[in-house]
Amino acid sequence: LNLLPYTAGWKNPVRSMVSTMLRPLACPEVPNVSPEKRMEVRFFVPGGCVSNIDFVESIFGNAGDPSLPENDAGLDTHHWTGTSGCVILAPHIRGLNKKALGLPHLSDATDDQKATGMCWENEDDQYNNGQPFKITLRDKRGIMVTILADNYFGYCKKEVKTQIGLTANIFGLAEEEHAGGAIAFKSYSLGTNFYPDEAIVGTSHTFEEAIKLLGNTVIVHPKGYATDKKYTNIHILPQDMSVDLN
Repeated sequence: LNLLPYTAGWKNPVRSMVSTMLRPLACPEVPNVSPEKRMEVRFFVPGGCVSNIDFVESIFGNAGDPSLPENDAGLDTHHWTGTSGCVILAPHIRGLNKKALGLPHLSDATDDQKATGMCWENEDDQYNNGQPFKITLRDKRGIMVTILADNYFGYCKKEVKTQIGLTANIFGLAEEEHAGGAIAFKSYSLGTNFYPDEAIVGTSHTFEEAIKLLGNTVIVHPKGYATDKKYTNIHILPQDMSVDLN
């Protein structure tokens, strides 16, 4: 699992863990009021899952070498939320049994542990029935550590966004919109062809009446339509006209 894909064909392939530092935005800058605030998240994956690193970097960026002073969040308190996260990708632990993970035997378990399945009866009982899972530690200081027992790209992104959400709650004056958002405006699609319809253009007015009412505020063109002199993007069309955008 630690085999770096790039070196798979080498005589001596490289096996290693891979990490990256992320500094996702938690609170945007308010000009002349407050600077932007970012949290820090260190991501660790087995070498064979290096593409997961590439995926999260494509969304949240790469904050550089965390060992260099210029990339140390603790030395940039002006732009740091004061919270730190860590995500460890470990798909190989998915098949571990409950006993190996330190869960108690059924006879020693509490009622809550029994109700949630956090205990074992047989030594080979698998945690979460062998399905993907995550284990998370969080505290009120904003320390977050998550182990993901899967290599699904989406879980990697969602975990960073989850940690941004906790950061926003602790930092205050910010909120992480986990589902995304949009500003929506009412609109109509009239298609590529438009023909007069009494329900739309009505029958009580005619082009000639409109031109008479507008007087010298419009220019009447030889082709049979008029244009407003002040607002040249406004045109007056005959009531029996048709429009073909093709």
